[in-house]
Amino acid sequence: MPVKPRLKCDQPKLYPVESSPMQRYRSIPYEVEAVKITDAMFDDTHPNPLHVTGVTYDQKERCVWAGFKAGKIGDYLILQGGLRDILPADAFYASYEPIEGEEA
Repeated sequence: MPVKPRLKCDQPKLYPVESSPMQRYRSIPYEVEAVKITDAMFDDTHPNPLHVTGVTYDQKERCVWAGFKAGKIGDYLILQGGLRDILPADAFYASYEPIEGEEA
């Protein structure tokens, strides 16, 4: 019986579309709170009213740490269900839009 060559990790097994093991999913709309990371978060005196609790502000590097993710000026810090995350501005604008009648 001939032995099939094993696939290497960088050689994914390709399936025809009709027999793919992948299932399709739709994004469920949900709301988040978000703030854009700005210079004012680092320049104002402390305690700074712009600071969000639960994240670390690095004034020297001018970045915000949410867990293991760092956000730079222009990125967005989002809060969803008690979790904090950093998103680049382009990803934020592609995923979220303002809720009408709500202002910061």
